[in-house]
Amino acid sequence: MKRGLVAGGVALAWILTLSPAHAKGVSMITLSGPGLAQPLRIGGPADSPGSTLAARLANESGVFGQAIPGSAWPVDAHPPGGDLGPRYRAVYTFAAGVVIRQDVYPFATSGPVTFASPGQPWAGGRVSRGGWFRAQPQLTQLLLSAGLPQRSSVPQVSTVSRRRGPAFLVAAALAAFLLAAGLVGARVQRRRQLTVLSP
Repeated sequence: MKRGLVAGGVALAWILTLSPAHAKGVSMITLSGPGLAQPLRIGGPADSPGSTLAARLANESGVFGQAIPGSAWPVDAHPPGGDLGPRYRAVYTFAAGVVIRQDVYPFATSGPVTFASPGQPWAGGRVSRGGWFRAQPQLTQLLLSAGLPQRSSVPQVSTVSRRRGPAFLVAAALAAFLLAAGLVGARVQRRRQLTVLSP
């Protein structure tokens, strides 16, 4: 609750300090991913239900903290442990055409989490901060209310929470080589034993 109030205050302060072209914040959110026959479009005219929902989703998803350089929002450099579950792609369109793309994991075992790549074009010629944001359960509930299917109806596509770097690939290749070498050695040894035992 406390973190939600702080996040909301930061977002409000950011919007108030923007130029008039950006004062309206998020104008449209497009969400695509497993179980969706077509992308969800969330938004609409100012003060409409769609616009209100888009603003709430943006606030809960941590996109402001991922987008604003130097933001005080709690954004992490690494993903949480555990299974992230199915991945959805959210595209936030802000006033004046600024666009931020974000990966959303509403069914992660540790709770909903989002990720935005750093370096995306942002307002004033700046680039986004990026990072991982641990959201509150309200994010999943808002997405479900917007039309996201329940996890039980989503194809079982699991996303690994840790990215595989070069060291992991080398270790995996070495393990596969040693396994293959062991199997070949065992087969040769077996043939030798059969040769000795044969009349």
